[in-house]
Amino acid sequence: MIRPSPKNFVRFVKTQGHYLAIVFSVALLLLALNFAGVAENFVASDFEFHQNSRAIIKINLIFQRAYGQALEALQKGDAERFEEALDLMDAAIGYAGTRDYFSRETLQALTTAIEQTMDSLSLQFEQVAAGAGFDGAALDEAAQKAAEIFTSLSNEDVNNWTTTKLFGQHLDARFHKAKGYLACLAAFMVLLSLLLVYTASRRNRAERALQQANADLERRVAERTEELTESTRRLEEKSRLLRTIIDTIPAPIYYKDTAGRYLDCNRAFEGFFGIPRARVIGATAFDVAPPDLAGLYERSDRELLGQGGTQVYEASVIPAEGQKREVMFHKGVFANAAGMPGGLVGTMVDITERRRAEEALQASKEYYQTLVEALPHGVLECDTEGRIVFVNTALCRIKGQSAEELVGTPWWRVLVDPARHQQAAEKFAQILCEAPAPTPQVRTISRPGGQRIEVQIDWDYLRNKAGEVSGIIAVVTDITEQRQSKQTLESLAYFDPLTGLPNRNKFRECLEQIVGEAREFGWQAGVLFLDLDRFKHVNDLLGFERGNEVVGLLALQLREALGERGVIARIGGDKFACALPELSGESEIEQVAGNLLAAVGRPLHIGGHELQCSASIGIAMYPMAGQDADTLLQNADSAMHQAKSQTRGSCSFYSEDMKRGEMQRLALETHLRHALPRNELALHYQPQVHIASGRTVGVEALLRWSHPELGMVSPATFIPVAEESALILPIGQWILETACRQARSWQDDGLPPIRVSVNISGLQLKQPHFVDLMEQTLRRTGLGPEWLELELTETIMMENTEDNIRTLYQLKALGVHLSMDDFGTGYSSLSYLKRFPIDKLKIDRSFVRDLMTDPDDGAIAETIIAMAHGLGLEVIAEGVETADQLEFLQARHCDKCQGYFFSKPLPAAEIPAFLSRSLPGSWVVHL
Repeated sequence: MIRPSPKNFVRFVKTQGHYLAIVFSVALLLLALNFAGVAENFVASDFEFHQNSRAIIKINLIFQRAYGQALEALQKGDAERFEEALDLMDAAIGYAGTRDYFSRETLQALTTAIEQTMDSLSLQFEQVAAGAGFDGAALDEAAQKAAEIFTSLSNEDVNNWTTTKLFGQHLDARFHKAKGYLACLAAFMVLLSLLLVYTASRRNRAERALQQANADLERRVAERTEELTESTRRLEEKSRLLRTIIDTIPAPIYYKDTAGRYLDCNRAFEGFFGIPRARVIGATAFDVAPPDLAGLYERSDRELLGQGGTQVYEASVIPAEGQKREVMFHKGVFANAAGMPGGLVGTMVDITERRRAEEALQASKEYYQTLVEALPHGVLECDTEGRIVFVNTALCRIKGQSAEELVGTPWWRVLVDPARHQQAAEKFAQILCEAPAPTPQVRTISRPGGQRIEVQIDWDYLRNKAGEVSGIIAVVTDITEQRQSKQTLESLAYFDPLTGLPNRNKFRECLEQIVGEAREFGWQAGVLFLDLDRFKHVNDLLGFERGNEVVGLLALQLREALGERGVIARIGGDKFACALPELSGESEIEQVAGNLLAAVGRPLHIGGHELQCSASIGIAMYPMAGQDADTLLQNADSAMHQAKSQTRGSCSFYSEDMKRGEMQRLALETHLRHALPRNELALHYQPQVHIASGRTVGVEALLRWSHPELGMVSPATFIPVAEESALILPIGQWILETACRQARSWQDDGLPPIRVSVNISGLQLKQPHFVDLMEQTLRRTGLGPEWLELELTETIMMENTEDNIRTLYQLKALGVHLSMDDFGTGYSSLSYLKRFPIDKLKIDRSFVRDLMTDPDDGAIAETIIAMAHGLGLEVIAEGVETADQLEFLQARHCDKCQGYFFSKPLPAAEIPAFLSRSLPGSWVVHL
């Protein structure tokens, strides 16, 4: 084997040189031809790589430009520019489709990403047109996908370039294999070799420069893409933030172009006018406001666009609810990219309430100005230096000077004596410094003529918004006449004008003083409460004028009887009270009470009539019956009622038993209030018998109360409580309803009709619509009026006589029967008796009880029967319990009677059985 060496190479060249030259030349020629083909392919591949890189950059720039244009059109709502952006994206897709260099998958991905971006932009534009905001996240996702596709295309170009470079390396390897063949021709082909070396060097430098240029281009494209993506993201964030801020502002905000078309608005604008944003964009003022207001807005807009800057003015608008509102417009011009006016932005502030408040404030100011001027009191205002800045007409009248003379003058020269001017000025400075609580002041001031008048000054501070004193306001009242009439007013306030005695207020003051002294020195004191008996009858019979005359005479007699021993006062119509200090015991005050009763009992001659009155007195002793004036007076009143209930014309001392009685009465009243709703009340019926025939002709309805704890409560106990508490009104109406309904029920059951008698109280009779209530009761129950009899005591009938007579005639017109109960127990007047439209007199049981033992009662009963028959009235006697009483009444021709001799009061269920037993004639007494 021949080892390679220079010597062997030289020998080979010498022996085989011509062949080698031929072979080398041929090989070199072939190799050159082969290399020329490979180089051509390599250069062509390298050129195509540069061309496609430029195409990728161009498509990316077209897409980024179209995407930015679409975002701008989306924010402005410009549909025309938005369509142009989408067309530009379509052009980018078409251009990419003409490049054969891209793989099918990459081209499909690029087309899909751009189309998705277009679809996302179109969807966002539709949402913005509908009034909703756009979704920046969706747009970012589509744009990011497109950017990834462009990045992948750039990577594919790099791979293709790498393939080309490998091919070049293969070509170099072929050159190395051909070195042996080209060695013989080296001498002849040096220039060719040098040329090839030079060409390869140039090619390498070109490849490196092209590689560096491609890398720089890819880096710049990536940086530009990232910048565009970041700019787009920031723009979208700023756009969303700006939109959120604008929509959050409560005031309506809008944008217009120079042609007066709305570019956008916030939500407050939409809500204020009730127009969606999509309809606002592109509209003009004439589309959202009436023509007159729209014309005003357009003129102000043109004026602002012409002069630039800002504009503020007030105008009216008509919002969605249709009620005109007053607003303040704030407008400003914004510039476009060329620095020219691009339109205006405006906002509206609703000042309707402020305008109303200003108008109300002005009206209030005028109102109070008028009010102050109309006041009868003087009003002045002074500043912190004490100088008068305002006076009203009344102060000028009080002072006797004009407003011009008073304004500017220190207030103390107007309202203070000259001798005290300096002191008043110093006091005013102290008041402003310390700000004490204002207190009214009474001063004597002089008028210009020397007249002295008394004034009362009520003042207060004027303060500014910071709460600092800014002046003084004073109300000046002329009290000269008020002071002069004070004594007269005090007399009227503390003394009774009819009798000249102290009234209740004065008596209370005196009693408090007496009690205070008694507490201090350990004395006993007493209060006497005196009430005239039946004084109402005096007023009814003689009239109120004569009644007042009687009161005046009795006051003189009481004052004379009391002397200087104590204080006597008139505390009511026919009520007097006495306060006695330093008592030795009950006997002393009891003696005084006897003197007062004797004084009241002395005959009086009034208008040709001789009257003899009586009174009841209640006595309360300090400290046993009370520790203060009010308690003593109240307990003396209670003792008076106790005396009146026992024996008229007497006196009674207050005791703890009375207090317990009052508590029991209060508890009984409480129970009675619940009796009716709890169904504790019931009616029993006592039969009334016709004496001549023995037939039962009627029943009297009597009230019974069965309490679950108290048991059966006597009517004599609870009826007076019902009268005093006015509970008799609902209870009395219930009695009427129940009795009438029961009588009707008996008739419906086939029993012979009988008349039911019901007692009526004085309170019921005094009801304004009592007759109407009676008529309604009869109508509701279905009972005929002829089967109802109303019983009234003679005492009730004699009260409010004329009114009662009128009411009784109205009841009589209804058809009901009327009966006078307890006749003979009161002060009956025969002149009035004949005027009452009554049908029956009822002899009181007190006369019937002793008919057989007391000749006087028998004579009274006989007289009543005869008188009643003489007046054409029926007579019924109650309380008949024996056959002798019945025989007596039958002998005197009494018409009817009732009592336990016939039957006790029975429940309604037992009346039918009683009627079946009481046959006609069964009660007749044969004489």
